[in-house]
Amino acid sequence: SLKLKHAKKICKCRKQKVDGDEKPTRREAVSLELSSHPGQAIVLMRPTSDPVQVFKANFHQLGIGPKDSALHMCAWGDNIYDPSCDCILMTFQGSYKGDGIGLVPYSDFVKPGWPGCVSHFGFEINEDGTISSTQNPDCVVGIGLYPLVLVARNSPNRFILKYGKNLREGKTLSKVGHFPSQQRGLPLELSSHPGFGITVQFSSPLNLGAYRYNALGMDTAEDAIQASYDGRIISKAEDGSVFSLLLNKVNKVGSPVMLWRANSRSMTCWKGAINDFVINKEGSISPMHLPNMALGCPCLGHAKNVITVEDQAFADKQSLLKAKDITLSRHSPRRVMLLISFLFNFRVSKLKVKDM
Repeated sequence: SLKLKHAKKICKCRKQKVDGDEKPTRREAVSLELSSHPGQAIVLMRPTSDPVQVFKANFHQLGIGPKDSALHMCAWGDNIYDPSCDCILMTFQGSYKGDGIGLVPYSDFVKPGWPGCVSHFGFEINEDGTISSTQNPDCVVGIGLYPLVLVARNSPNRFILKYGKNLREGKTLSKVGHFPSQQRGLPLELSSHPGFGITVQFSSPLNLGAYRYNALGMDTAEDAIQASYDGRIISKAEDGSVFSLLLNKVNKVGSPVMLWRANSRSMTCWKGAINDFVINKEGSISPMHLPNMALGCPCLGHAKNVITVEDQAFADKQSLLKAKDITLSRHSPRRVMLLISFLFNFRVSKLKVKDM
């Protein structure tokens, strides 16, 4: 768990939240330097001017970095607020172990609807310096799994699958995705990050009625997802959920990759858009319309040491290619169907994995 070095000072300067009062100022903010990790602090993973968009909502990813780059925040009621960018600390409804922590604009907190309807903003700074969710005080903020994100095609952080060749050769499988596979699938263990594999981040997927989704990350190899592949769809064999990018016009380095399953196979395996992936010759994974990128994580790996010089040279060339336009406009009917399904079936709950 993470422990704040200046927890007492933050609590002492806590400002009560009263309607009509002004927001806390930068002068009241305190560094989120850590006593649990000397010389380190809670920091932004990317500038506030370049957030990750999750269904048109801005999300700022957090991580651990040098104390000189520490976030400066203050306790405001039961919220933790950053006056420098007018953002507030958030997690997901339910506050389960493994849920992500990030910053979202304060405007998302005060307005009804997405993303506030699936988010939780209440936090308590404890006497020992830990930060816990008011919804689940037994869970504290810590260092979790490395998230699965897009990286450059030739990045040393990209994933190289241990059984990538086997998955490529098995792509003749029919009807991969949406339905549980009749075959066990192959574990997504990594040769680029020995002892690790691609895993789910939430113990239970988030159910939004129209679809269910889970975040992906890197954890120990024994927990690696068992996957099937048909040349386009990468599916979790156990429940049929598939790898997917965010439904944005632009997915860039740092954009998350998730696991999702909609209410119909045609929606789950949306052809020609965000669910299309290719397993490259050397074992990396790229979105079909983003040949200049690959799946990876913020943790430096050994990709260049486990592939041939020729494969690395090819990856270098691929990294210079331009992204292909997936032209989301031609998928408007399905986007409308997804929206209608979302509006009529919306609910927020956690499912057991077997119910994914």
